[in-house]
Amino acid sequence: MAFGNQIASKTMHLMHVPDYKELEHSFSHCHICLRKKSNLTKEHIPPRKAFNEIDRKWSRPFFFKTTFSNLTSSVKGGQGVRTLCEKCNTTICDKYAHAYVELVKQLVKKPTILDSSGEARLFNVNINPLYIAKEIATMILAVELIGYAQHVPELRNFVLNNNSTLVPPFKLYVFWVPNVPKAGTITPFHARVSTFAPGFDFIGGEISWFPFGFIYAYQIGIGYKLDKLTDITEWFLEKNGNKRISLKLYPRITGVDSTQSLLIGERTKPQREFILPTDLV
Repeated sequence: MAFGNQIASKTMHLMHVPDYKELEHSFSHCHICLRKKSNLTKEHIPPRKAFNEIDRKWSRPFFFKTTFSNLTSSVKGGQGVRTLCEKCNTTICDKYAHAYVELVKQLVKKPTILDSSGEARLFNVNINPLYIAKEIATMILAVELIGYAQHVPELRNFVLNNNSTLVPPFKLYVFWVPNVPKAGTITPFHARVSTFAPGFDFIGGEISWFPFGFIYAYQIGIGYKLDKLTDITEWFLEKNGNKRISLKLYPRITGVDSTQSLLIGERTKPQREFILPTDLV
């Protein structure tokens, strides 16, 4: 069974529709500490120095009556959301972002991620896996609505305490994202029912951008080529500190793809999916 739009588009997509109160709280409360703040800061997704600092055109879903289409808009200064307070963003999470950037820079400099045939091969990186897991948790909380943060307090506590470990409520899969114009996906938590496309069930989300992408999956079907995804869930349980880690990353544009690609057609540019366009900066 191969991953493809024709098959995956036959899934039924389920997404939480927030009420007004949850939307208001999502744009006025920090998604890490849950405190109400008058001015939330911009959290780059991924971190700005992880090659997310230039102006780019992204597409997002646009609904009008019964019509579903893509809307292209320019994002200046890198993709991000205003959902974290200054203390959480800079004082607490800055060191996590630094660890993530270090990983990304090592990946770009590695000449041996892929072999001569373009297949993944095992290589080593010197990183702090626990801090990278905390940065990934930060990004997940930042792009989700406030209801998700309230529902998984253990994930927020994991971010707030720099030495804590966690058995996360999801599996974390990663992959290598090539540097091509259509790469880049931000798809928050949603579900796909695979009644007419066996093997393409999915509950979770994706954040991917050159050169590193990840899926946080509560459930994922075999149709998404699981043998081409690397499970790093154990990084949430690592002790704090730098380590030499063996890693194997398979090249793919996206892990599970966005609703836009599955329902409209092949992508030509990065794609993002949010409840409202105003939650993007």
